[in-house]
Amino acid sequence: MWSHIADFFSNASVAAFWGAFFAFLLVVINDWRRRLGKKRTLRDLIIDSQSLAKDLIHTHEQKKEATNQGKFYGGPTMTFQVDDIQGVKGSILGMIPPIELRAVNAICYLMSAINYLINKSNAYVERIQEDSPVLDKETRESLIIDMSRLIVVYYKDILDNLRRLIDVLELYNSGEFHQILDKGYRRADYAP
Repeated sequence: MWSHIADFFSNASVAAFWGAFFAFLLVVINDWRRRLGKKRTLRDLIIDSQSLAKDLIHTHEQKKEATNQGKFYGGPTMTFQVDDIQGVKGSILGMIPPIELRAVNAICYLMSAINYLINKSNAYVERIQEDSPVLDKETRESLIIDMSRLIVVYYKDILDNLRRLIDVLELYNSGEFHQILDKGYRRADYAP
């Protein structure tokens, strides 16, 4: 009896089948492992975004205070990696539940809005820094007064949205995806 089984497995076709089957199984397991790694990468990017949001709050509080004193600090500011998060999310669509996907979309939307506000405020500061040296005194003072009011409004919007983002990211990290999507956000809740 054992000799018949041994003869069956020593057949080249059967050996080729088993070899192909185990190679396929290895590919499936490796793909699954890679996708799990991407799921961890998504969480890591979101955790990193929370740290960045806290740093940006500190930065923009200082910029707002300086602007109120007539000083303007421009230059590049780190923004959120929305494209990276969206790219990783797209590669693991089947591995995360739809509610989590919608929560990630809401987070990315909020991050994009904050990035826009940051870039816009930086553009206004740049305009002041470039235009004010070449303008006459009266025009320069008028420009600085008008633009500083506008920039302070942008900084306030940035700070309010960053505080909201931190709350949303804490909900995401605790797995409360429904809260992210169902909670009614009021601006007054995030004003200092």
